[in-house]
Amino acid sequence: MTATVRLLGGEQTAQLETQLKAVFAEAFVEPPYGEGPADVERAFRRFRSQVRRRGFRAAIAFDGEDVVGMAYG
Repeated sequence: MTATVRLLGGEQTAQLETQLKAVFAEAFVEPPYGEGPADVERAFRRFRSQVRRRGFRAAIAFDGEDVVGMAYG
């Protein structure tokens, strides 16, 4: 796999929510986190308000058009 990182603003990042949730769920299901579906939903309630903030930026890793990693804030 060759990943490409794209820097995105809030609106573009919000459009990827479904894929980002899947990456988040996969990353945090294992110990020591042990997060489940309710934790993912809670994290993404915050995400929705974060992407609307001025200056929001995300670094999203893609394999083709599939999201495979993320960092945002």
